[in-house]
Amino acid sequence: MFIPAIGIAQSETQYKSVFPRQSGDLNGIDKRFKTLFTKHENMFPKSPERTTLKETQENFILLDSVYYYEFSSLSDSLPYIKSNFVYDDFGNQTLHTRYFWNAQNQKWVKNVKEESTFDADGNITSQGIYGWDESFSQWSGIFYFYEATYDEEGNKTSHTSYSWDNNVDQWIRDWKEEYAYDGDGNFSLFTSYFWYPEENQWYVDYKGEIAYNENGKQTILLGYYWNYVAGSWVFEWKGESLYDANGNVSANAYYNWDAGDEVWIEDSKSEYTYDGSGNVIRVIDYEWETASGKLQPESKAINQWVGISREDFTFDPNGNLIMQVAYTWDIISGQWIGDTKSESEFDANGNETLIIGYNWNIAESDWIGSGKTESTYNDDGFAASYSYYLWDITGNRFELIEKGYYYYSSVSITNMNDLPFREMVRIYPNPAREVLILELTDNHMAVGRIYDSNGSMIKSLNINPGVNTFEIRNLAPGIYYIKILSPSGNDVRKIIKQ
Repeated sequence: MFIPAIGIAQSETQYKSVFPRQSGDLNGIDKRFKTLFTKHENMFPKSPERTTLKETQENFILLDSVYYYEFSSLSDSLPYIKSNFVYDDFGNQTLHTRYFWNAQNQKWVKNVKEESTFDADGNITSQGIYGWDESFSQWSGIFYFYEATYDEEGNKTSHTSYSWDNNVDQWIRDWKEEYAYDGDGNFSLFTSYFWYPEENQWYVDYKGEIAYNENGKQTILLGYYWNYVAGSWVFEWKGESLYDANGNVSANAYYNWDAGDEVWIEDSKSEYTYDGSGNVIRVIDYEWETASGKLQPESKAINQWVGISREDFTFDPNGNLIMQVAYTWDIISGQWIGDTKSESEFDANGNETLIIGYNWNIAESDWIGSGKTESTYNDDGFAASYSYYLWDITGNRFELIEKGYYYYSSVSITNMNDLPFREMVRIYPNPAREVLILELTDNHMAVGRIYDSNGSMIKSLNINPGVNTFEIRNLAPGIYYIKILSPSGNDVRKIIKQ
């Protein structure tokens, strides 16, 4: 059963959590399928957000294609993968097609495609991933397809997933979730259903209820399953989040319901530690050890929290994550043992130029290389190329395995903005380093959403009439877009974080 994520630690890295993310950003379900499509993170670049109403024409640089090459030596390479991208008039990515190189026939062969549709506000209303069937020379829905609906505020209200039926060559219903929000716009309820084809109807499966504290922080998620015999909801699991004085998530704890004794039983928890800038520098995951547990030797105490994994994070002065080290708990020696490590370097614009991965070698009690990625960027700050290396144990060095090149096009896009409302919004300073001031000369409250250059929402803002100050020092340097939604109109602005 899928459990959405609840109080997420504020950092560049996403951590284990059962609490749902901010309202309007319920894409966790969708993203878990994308690993079936490709291993490359940048294969699904997103377009800038835009609002509806008055049309203007602006030029945007959009990703046109990506070419990947395999290397058997520094001078010997073969085409490997090609990806092409298509956009609508508003810059929304509607089609991504991936091809494999057929060396025998010396041509590109269709492999997988992703198709998306959008509503007038740029929200994805449907998305499907298809595989190419060479035998019948046609696309088949081998991966997934979903449809989504949204309310007037842009909050996602439903997500319906389909699976491909090879017998009839079409998508059939599989499961769906419906989402509800409280009066403050907080995501407060999700209900899941499964499709019963024999009766041609939906059956309720489980639900989650989310509670918030006075600061609008998500604190409790109660999960229920529907008992068809009793005809009622029954507790199944619970998630709780605690916060420190700065509003950062300090702990997430998870419990299972014991129906016999009618009590909550500890299951697992995560604890978070922060530096002075609010970056997460340590996450420790625990499991609850009982008499029947197997985490500890019999001589150890029971009914207590036992550490199972730990991650340490190091940031540079600009807030870039430059090192991440993962450990596992060794119950025999009673100490943390290294597992994996990654080190990163960034350029002056905050672009990640180097990632080196390591694995812990128990026999040598030392880190050994596993993989390395080098990235370059063009003058506009967009990815230009990347090189991927694997560690050669015999040669004791990194060997080039794969290289990719990104190509872009300057496209004239219809940018829809409500010009009268735009005059009511003032954002400064821009570029900004630590705080962003948003001045709203309107009588209505507004909602702001900050998106990164890939189109992912990273922060939600409550905007009051007058002057609003928002802290952005934890954002990585780069280009962002802020979408403002108000009963008086909508607007989109580009901001630069230094």
